[in-house]
Amino acid sequence: MRKITAKILSVLLCTAMAIAALPSMSAKAEGHTKTKSQQYVENLGTGINLGNTFDAFDRINNSEIDDETAWGNPVVTQEYMNDIKAKGYDSIRMPFTAFTRTDGDYNITKAYLDRYETAVNYARNAGLYVMINLHHDSSEWLNKWDGNESSAEYSRFCALWKQLADRFKNYDDKVMFESINEVYFLEGDDNAMNERVRKLGDAFYDIVRNSGGSNAERMLVFPTTATNHNFIYSNFLADYLKGLNDPNVIATVHYYSTELYAFTINSGVSMFDETYNGTTARQTVDVFYNCVKKAFVDNGIGVIIGEYGLFNMGYKNALEDGEVVKFIDYMNYRARELDGISLMLWECGNIIDRNTYEYTNPVWGAAFTAAMTERCSYAAGLDELFVTDENINNNIEIPLILNGNTLRGIYNGEQKLTEGADYTYANGTVTLNGTYVSGLSGSSGKYGEIAKLRFEFSAGCDWYETIHYVGNTPSLGNVAGNLRTDDGYMSYYDTDGTATYPVVIIPADYQGKKVRRITSFDSNNNVEHANSWASIYLQAGGEFIANYANNELLLMNWYNDAVADDTYRLAIEFYDGTSMEYSFTKQGNHITGSQLQ
Repeated sequence: MRKITAKILSVLLCTAMAIAALPSMSAKAEGHTKTKSQQYVENLGTGINLGNTFDAFDRINNSEIDDETAWGNPVVTQEYMNDIKAKGYDSIRMPFTAFTRTDGDYNITKAYLDRYETAVNYARNAGLYVMINLHHDSSEWLNKWDGNESSAEYSRFCALWKQLADRFKNYDDKVMFESINEVYFLEGDDNAMNERVRKLGDAFYDIVRNSGGSNAERMLVFPTTATNHNFIYSNFLADYLKGLNDPNVIATVHYYSTELYAFTINSGVSMFDETYNGTTARQTVDVFYNCVKKAFVDNGIGVIIGEYGLFNMGYKNALEDGEVVKFIDYMNYRARELDGISLMLWECGNIIDRNTYEYTNPVWGAAFTAAMTERCSYAAGLDELFVTDENINNNIEIPLILNGNTLRGIYNGEQKLTEGADYTYANGTVTLNGTYVSGLSGSSGKYGEIAKLRFEFSAGCDWYETIHYVGNTPSLGNVAGNLRTDDGYMSYYDTDGTATYPVVIIPADYQGKKVRRITSFDSNNNVEHANSWASIYLQAGGEFIANYANNELLLMNWYNDAVADDTYRLAIEFYDGTSMEYSFTKQGNHITGSQLQ
């Protein structure tokens, strides 16, 4: 996975396709004969990454930590691989980084390579297909390559693959090799980059095919430049793979909903079907798959989406759970609709707890499981409802997107709601009876969650709709003093280990409401924040965090580092449609702030 903090914007080469002209969802052709690489990819089923593990390296402590625990994950076990298989995954991508683990002659440390092979054996013992992938070497030294085959970077790349090819040459065809992860170069235009990727592909291909054992026919996986699907329509990779005239080659790209950065990092766009700059996250998924179809599927080339996910999956409460479920469901559905595509989830210890092997978010976990084979059903809107004293007796309509399923029932805990009394259901819309909703608040008068309703369907995962009893006007308290430093109060980490921590802690009375987005304006009314390339809003989890448990609004170091000394106005919008404003002045290391009336 590429570092989010690099903020590298893709050139959107394939989004010139008009979304209105997208072909139908089903692209399986009647009587279509699958090629060998497409059949192989189909056998991979749904895959997962062993991220931040053997690709991790310890640069901070001068490589004192030289095993798979360098970025905080525990050692890999046979039990872990068995559990991955039991969860329904059929393949695993195992990123390997040689950086910091080679001598002056580019020889990989024997102990590390031995340990990596042990983990590969764990995966094979569990019945998983395995993708061996050279990973962060691309961003640590290979990106400096000038394209000359006499350069040190080229020699190093070849030396590494000679060792990997030799080590695994006698493994069966359930082990595949991927040449390099997200390779891009610090200098050169797109054509120059493609040419360097071609040279690396040639070297990789020749080394592996001539290394003996089973490598003469092993499946080899080749990335687009930067492993970015926006390079597909140069036709470079498709033409290159066809030119090899080898049935045992596969194309790979990655997808993080990056045409709509505002959604994948939750910079104010919090819904999968929310329109921003003329498109939705769902529509960008359609564009992506149609790019893949035209370039590879239609040419009989198997495709592995070697990484997919959302950048904000590493943050708690960055997106509503339901919107993540919609993304998971639709990504998997579209992949199943095309021949010869395998999805591999980017998982780095943030989605599956590496100690307990449980999904860190059970709602997401259920969606990952169901989406392997079925469609999920969900509400057209958010998975949260907000009621006040003024409207708590009103009926609430919840339109559903069934995706071919039927509604079986609605539950509040173990209690099943009674259709006709607690709710009605007609024409795909559930209407909660106002009398039922008002009875949920009880006599406590406390703001917050009063019910979490579970919608059960004939197939797919359950849908949860949380009802909140809220007040009218949230408030933020005054602050005055020095900016905080990372003192252990709370830290959140990006997937590459970059910490974001609070520098300003504003007391908050949310009255049960939840923050949807925040816009920051300077004294000249210009929008100012760290992610102006994504949208006009602050990034949830990265630049601000609404800490409901502690009744605080946290402004984070990423935001502070991006803005100069000035007076700022924060326009804060809540999911129930209400809003408020807050003003603060930053002067050096000093901060003062108060709510605007």
